[in-house]
Amino acid sequence: MSNNNMLQDFLQVLHMSGYAVFVWSAFAMTMAVLIGVYCYVSSRLKAALKQQEEMNQAIKSQKSAQQLSPSPSEKINGGVG
Repeated sequence: MSNNNMLQDFLQVLHMSGYAVFVWSAFAMTMAVLIGVYCYVSSRLKAALKQQEEMNQAIKSQKSAQQLSPSPSEKINGGVG
């Protein structure tokens, strides 16, 4: 009878290890997907922030160029605004 118990124990361990393999592989796939999504979103956000910073710099340089150049009425009136 002891051989039967050992066989049942072995089959139970084998059965539980099958669940463990399933659970760990599902966990690994979930983590891989989450890391992939994180990397994608991070790169897109960095690109968007870089583009926003470039737009801010362009707006600042455009405003400073407008402040340095005289307005059209000043050009016509000879500097009298």
